[in-house]
Amino acid sequence: MNIRGRLKTSVLGLVGLYLVTGCGAWFQSKTSTGRGSSYVSNARIEALKLAATRPTIHKGMKLAESCDAVTADLNESLRQQWIQQKASISDSMAYMLNRENDVRSDAKADGISSSANTSSDSAAPSEASTASADTMTNVQEAGVDEADRYRVGRDQIYSVGFGKLQVIDRASLQLQGTLDVSSYYNPQMLTRDDRLIVVGSAPSTDPNPIAQATKLTSPASAPSVSTMPSPGGYGYTSDVQIAIYRTAAGQMPVLLKQQKIKGSYVDIRLIKNQIVLVLQDQLQGETVPVVFEDFSDEDWYKDPRAKQYFQSYAQYYQRVNEIKAVEESLNGIPCNQIVSRKVSDWDFGFSKIFSMDIQNIESPVKSLGVIGQGDQIYMTTNSLYLLKSQRHWFDTMWGAVDWYGSSDETLLIQQIGFDGTTGSLTPLAEGEVRGRIKDRWSLHAMNEGQNLIVATSTGILWASDGPSVAQNHLYSLELNEAAQQLNVVGSVENFGTHEDIRSVRYVGSIAYVVTFKKTDPLFAFDIANPKAPKLLSGLKVPGFSTYMHPLADGRVLGVGFDALDMGDFAWYQGIQVSLFDTSNPLEMSRLDNKIYGSRGSSSEVTFDPHAFFYDASSGLIGLPLVEIIAKDMYSQSYLQFSGAQILGFEGNVLGERGRVSHSEWIPAACKQQMAYRQWWQNGTSSLDINRLYRVDNRLITLSPFGLKAFGLTDLSAAQVSLPFKFTNPQCDSNQPIPL
Repeated sequence: MNIRGRLKTSVLGLVGLYLVTGCGAWFQSKTSTGRGSSYVSNARIEALKLAATRPTIHKGMKLAESCDAVTADLNESLRQQWIQQKASISDSMAYMLNRENDVRSDAKADGISSSANTSSDSAAPSEASTASADTMTNVQEAGVDEADRYRVGRDQIYSVGFGKLQVIDRASLQLQGTLDVSSYYNPQMLTRDDRLIVVGSAPSTDPNPIAQATKLTSPASAPSVSTMPSPGGYGYTSDVQIAIYRTAAGQMPVLLKQQKIKGSYVDIRLIKNQIVLVLQDQLQGETVPVVFEDFSDEDWYKDPRAKQYFQSYAQYYQRVNEIKAVEESLNGIPCNQIVSRKVSDWDFGFSKIFSMDIQNIESPVKSLGVIGQGDQIYMTTNSLYLLKSQRHWFDTMWGAVDWYGSSDETLLIQQIGFDGTTGSLTPLAEGEVRGRIKDRWSLHAMNEGQNLIVATSTGILWASDGPSVAQNHLYSLELNEAAQQLNVVGSVENFGTHEDIRSVRYVGSIAYVVTFKKTDPLFAFDIANPKAPKLLSGLKVPGFSTYMHPLADGRVLGVGFDALDMGDFAWYQGIQVSLFDTSNPLEMSRLDNKIYGSRGSSSEVTFDPHAFFYDASSGLIGLPLVEIIAKDMYSQSYLQFSGAQILGFEGNVLGERGRVSHSEWIPAACKQQMAYRQWWQNGTSSLDINRLYRVDNRLITLSPFGLKAFGLTDLSAAQVSLPFKFTNPQCDSNQPIPL
């Protein structure tokens, strides 16, 4: 059973959210005044007491002592969760019975007689009225490869789109063939030497929600999947599918191993020959019906009508009663390989981490489980950091503090040591800092994992003053292996007031942080001494950058959006590329900038750094671009250009080298779709060029529809044009590239 989803169903239940939120004060203040007897929900009192507390945060990071220790901790959280659920049900019962009492009293006062055994058909809630609606990839860390839907391998170039993996010979730039990847959703690829790895989500074919792979299997045999019984009959139905191929020049990739693993795909990394795959699963609990006797301590329990009311809708409630280990494992991870959780809240998400050797594919797969952690990950060559921003506790309707913009806004961090040679995973330490991160680029490890720098935001942009006003912070943590702690040893707090972070980039001993509400303050911090980080300077320019990239000669390039000052806020405008002089972090300046299109224009670089291209030897910069033109923000827009904008970095100037496009290959319906304005945060990829690479002294451009090659100094005509062949490719407005 998916506990989080079931809880939502159970808490809101049949009575609707308005009964829970609107009647709480009424229950507590109502007294008998000559009308019908009134009932108070006793369960509400217990729930309010617990909601006023905070979930326990544990210190130290260690492996669980036993399955009993893991399940006892989880089942205590289930008991607390039941307190909220029980209070919601009891509130509803008290409300209905009190309402019935009032109706009876009013009827008696008006001289209207009523039978003692009022028809349950009219008094009980009906189902209809009460049912609730329920290589060459641009990477963050050197030596840590990241998956992408385009790859340049040793012998081939690979492109994924519309259910096909195109295999292009690297030497001739001719199509060798295609592989069917239609069984994947959003497949991603990694390459290393003679290996191609394909990974992505896939529909679950196993009715057992806790099926879990323990090893990769060869394609010649049936998949070997170790299964466990499903306690509750409900479950997570997503899988992650991974395949390892052997590649060679002039040949199609040969499948060596393939496997489905239960869970939702989070991310993957490749260090040396070791894959680190992170999945998010849900711990399963045994469910039991909610019965009338659960409420024997309520005042309304003895009311002769109560049981009749209860039975009319109790069938829609189930209580998650117990999580059990099966064969000394939880969701396929041995209990002695599960890390004790950082916070005892109601987050039953389960991060499953696997390391696999892509060369020695028969070697055992190593695994580690972490409960309630792993919303995002950050990885270096020797450490994996699992991050958790939100605590799952009582709903705010019960008086619990909302984590966002409040004192509860805390980033929880767990550091796991990783050996790139053996693939071993070792719990190291845990820590926490105030705030939330924009993305993984907000973190930076230093000194072989002994220090971690984190840039966070707290508060909310629309708060004008008080504790919830938007602020930003830079924290430095230090590893204490003996205490299993990441301790804050230095910080710069409360900069960029009334703004939040839009991008972070660490270059050597300098951290660059962009915040934004109306203008783009680019802050520089000295982090050379992690125990004493220093704010060096801040530069304000119009617009904001969502991605920054270091260039040569003390220059940093920012890609984001122009913005128009509207008083209390700013309207984002076209795509903006800014060249900053950061050679002296005490006196930064913007040397040049280019703006492309008007409001609604987009570039994949703004949300996916893999799309950014920079070649230091030629000075070429490339970014995918969909240029929308409109007279103003209210006028109808039209598509002026789609493809890639090529720039040249020349000292203090960004020179425009030209534009390249695959637009002639895009079906008319898909091209028309690109004319719509894109919201700057929606992360929608172009149907035109998505990636640029320098391959064998040529500029290669890739789109879902084909490949082109250009000379590095002449972009006027393609040297090679290779359109891919598809059968009726469909373009969907929410996912323009159906993968």
